[in-house]
Order: sequence, then C-alpha cells, then structure tokens
Amino acid sequence: MPTKSFLLTEAQIAFIDAQVQRGGFESSNDYLSELLGMEMDRQAMQDMMVEGIDSGGLAPFDQRFFVDLVEYAETRDKERS
Repeated sequence: MPTKSFLLTEAQIAFIDAQVQRGGFESSNDYLSELLGMEMDRQAMQDMMVEGIDSGGLAPFDQRFFVDLVEYAETRDKERS
C-alpha cells in the first residue's frame, strides 16, 4: 500500500490522538482512513445530487446550497439538544 507523509501541528496531532482514544480506533491511521472515507462518501453524494439536479426539471443550485443545508442541520441539532 502506498504511503504519504504529512506535516501536522502539535494541536492537530493532539486532536487526532484524542479522537483515536475517544472513538475507539486502533490507530491514527484507522482514524484518518475513516475520516477520509466519510469525506469521500460525502463528496460522492454531493456530486450525485448536483448531477441529478442538473439533469433537468429542477432549479440549479450551487455550493451555497450545501452550506445552507449544513447550517440548517446544525441549528436543528442544537434545538433538539
């Protein structure tokens, strides 16, 4: 498997280490792989949504749509807490 090195700040490393312990991951690699997989899935879903909308029939939307959608979800989550 290919490898790649990254430069991280001490704060970023501490955050990753905390997430590993908090989330029950075996290692930093496992945590980062999970995080990247989630981002890849999110991007793929967003691309499919844009493709579906752009295929016709509905009004087009842009990146602002997703920003607004996240803000709405965060607001709803806070209201439920």
